[in-house]
Amino acid sequence: MTSAGFGPPGSRLLDQPRGHDAETGQSVGNGPRAELPRPMSPAKLMHMNMADWAKFMRVHLRQNVNGVKLLSAGSLKKLHTADVRPNDPAGPTYGFGWVHFQTPRGEVLWHNGSNGYWYSAAALMPSKNIAVFAVTNQDVSNAVDAVLFRAAPRVT
Repeated sequence: MTSAGFGPPGSRLLDQPRGHDAETGQSVGNGPRAELPRPMSPAKLMHMNMADWAKFMRVHLRQNVNGVKLLSAGSLKKLHTADVRPNDPAGPTYGFGWVHFQTPRGEVLWHNGSNGYWYSAAALMPSKNIAVFAVTNQDVSNAVDAVLFRAAPRVT
């Protein structure tokens, strides 16, 4: 993974999509306005491009990345294990960054994140070897989540 970094993606050049304020639709550029205060920041302000995120998802599907298996089966099992104490016994569970949903077609692991100007969401079905993810340069989480949840049953 060569694109991963911290803070807003891109440089002062227009080399990455700029985040936008969801209320005004205005670009927040790539300076201090595009960042949350550190105590409020998700994933320590981490970003990466789509190709590297695809590699990250492949790791979670137990696939090789550039010819290398990066995590053992035991490590992935631990990372994909939900907490045994769900907040709502009838609802999803959570563990190590992944929300766990049971569906008629199998378990779905879901993760999302935003700093208010970009939004990303991912869904994994390790039992089916399927990963789906989507990103936007505006926090329109309801729209992205609706697309992912609508797509997941169609690909399984």
